[in-house]
Amino acid sequence: MPSYNIKSSYDNAWSPSFFGCSDFGDELKDRIRQFQKDHGLTQDGLCGPKTAYLVRERIDGNFIFCGSFAVPIKWDQVTAWPEQFKASNFRRNYLGRRPRVLITHWDAALSSASAWRILERRRLSAHFLISNTGRIHQCHNTSHVLFHAGRSNGYSVGIEISNAYYLRYQERYRDMGLGDRPIMTGATVHGRKMRDHTGFYPVQLEAYKALIAALCGHYDIPIQTPTDDQGNDFNTVYAPAFSDYEGIIHHYQVDAGKIDCGSLSLSKLIADMRG
Repeated sequence: MPSYNIKSSYDNAWSPSFFGCSDFGDELKDRIRQFQKDHGLTQDGLCGPKTAYLVRERIDGNFIFCGSFAVPIKWDQVTAWPEQFKASNFRRNYLGRRPRVLITHWDAALSSASAWRILERRRLSAHFLISNTGRIHQCHNTSHVLFHAGRSNGYSVGIEISNAYYLRYQERYRDMGLGDRPIMTGATVHGRKMRDHTGFYPVQLEAYKALIAALCGHYDIPIQTPTDDQGNDFNTVYAPAFSDYEGIIHHYQVDAGKIDCGSLSLSKLIADMRG
């Protein structure tokens, strides 16, 4: 069984590196005890939620959490385990799961908060939410299995980007002080033309690119996406995604009943990242 500190690092968003250690041995316990003494906490050498919160507050830089690793991310708006977005529907895994695909979603919601309520109501979950303003909320450790893409859950990371989709919500975004979203036209999914709909704010896509870079760098996932003979995003379910494909995919590429994110060109976004 994993030790308390190993399980806690997965569930409370910290890493031995935050205490100047490289593993979970006795030196780590000694350093935790010293930290607890310095901050008026019970000196038991166990990094629970209070200790984890305090040590995170004293670490420079921004991180996402993958197993027991704090992975640096080049983005200045990152929140780990926000209280309002904690996952309640997921399967724990403390054995260092290695995902091989990142799956991108939208849930036709006005905000990350409303998207999260939809997920909770449906007993679903996602590892990351990207808000309208580009803040990345990590809802749980990427080692845990969250429920966002059916039979693809076990080998994937789920990323939800806030987007209400329907054009009638443009005025609501103006009222929220966010400005108009781009209007997406002419996209097709599963060989059918999509209705005109709202797209992502540029800041959301910049946050998404930073998240892709951090996750793919840590898990050694190729920064690639399925394309057709013309180099455009593959238009329908992509069979290799269920077997051995590694890369970044849309939800519709693993579920014939989904259309997200049909108007987001991952191939162009990846080309921009490489450029």
